[in-house]
Amino acid sequence: MRRLVYRVFRSFSALQHRVRRRLTPVGQLVAAGLLAAIIVGPNTRLTVAYQAATFLLALLVVAALERWPRRPGSSCSGVCRASPPSASR
Repeated sequence: MRRLVYRVFRSFSALQHRVRRRLTPVGQLVAAGLLAAIIVGPNTRLTVAYQAATFLLALLVVAALERWPRRPGSSCSGVCRASPPSASR
């Protein structure tokens, strides 16, 4: 029994460490809201929690795609922020 408790504790602690290292506090809040919406909203006819879960999942996916590394010299197709003309002088 102790081994099982230790393994559960260790895996939960490792997950908590990874989340703290990879997500900002706002990202942690979004992830917690996503988890809560998934737990609360399994019945799609009675709650709007599934809609919140979809929205929060989309926020996390967009944030992950924005963080995705780009190759140097690749075009951003208008998504990248351009510096003002005075900054290049």
